[in-house]
Amino acid sequence: MAKYISTEPLPVGVSEAEFQCERDGLTIRGTEYRRAGERLPIAVISHGIRAWQATVRHYAAALAELGYVAYTFDFCGGCAPGKGKSDGEVMRFCQSFMTEMFRHIGADTDIPAGDIGVGSREIGFLMGQYKRIRNEYVGVLTGKGLSYGGSLVRKEATGYGLVYLSEEALNSRGDSMRGKTVAVSGSGNVAIYTCEKARELGAKVVTVSDSGGWVYDPNGIDLEVLKRIKEVERGRISEYVERVKGAEYHKNGEGSVWDVKCHVAFPCA
Repeated sequence: MAKYISTEPLPVGVSEAEFQCERDGLTIRGTEYRRAGERLPIAVISHGIRAWQATVRHYAAALAELGYVAYTFDFCGGCAPGKGKSDGEVMRFCQSFMTEMFRHIGADTDIPAGDIGVGSREIGFLMGQYKRIRNEYVGVLTGKGLSYGGSLVRKEATGYGLVYLSEEALNSRGDSMRGKTVAVSGSGNVAIYTCEKARELGAKVVTVSDSGGWVYDPNGIDLEVLKRIKEVERGRISEYVERVKGAEYHKNGEGSVWDVKCHVAFPCA
């Protein structure tokens, strides 16, 4: 677990401590985040199937700062974290996961969706295994591809909606996104399509980030390069500066996207 622990500093007054417990012969390893005090409300935070507990560390730290005791943990059965996994490895993991999960989901029971690291590829593998086991075609997963029941503009919708709402808020004050400098955190679907719509409305987006660090591009984020790295190559944001002159990369702990002067800030995934 230690290799996944983030080095990003915690909010002042928030402590971090590892813990583990045994149940049914399995060991659950996790981390507790808290402020000083007793009888605090508890929040338990689970990661997605392609992630690990460090990917939700910032949520836990924020809740602890608000006065909760927040717990994060790694799945007992493991997960398929991150980078360097072949399509075959990810497919086999998703098929095994669905083999256990299929009896707990359904159109009238529960409909799972994607999460950090779980995009259309993973949803496709999960859906295919569900159909194989149940021998029926129903919409039990959101985030499917268009060729097998997905929705138009689904991956763009959240980012676009965020910018449209912000544009309307500015319009109500006699202003607009045009000419604004924008800071964005994240580099997943929400962040990428927030960048895209903000650019279409005349703004300049200068930051993006991932779990390893963040990029500042004073000339404006090159959306085509960002999409290739994240959507096609499934790479790290650090690779951006190798392809775009003038851009800066900062590891976690070396400031943050919110240190950059901007008119509009969009926290995204």
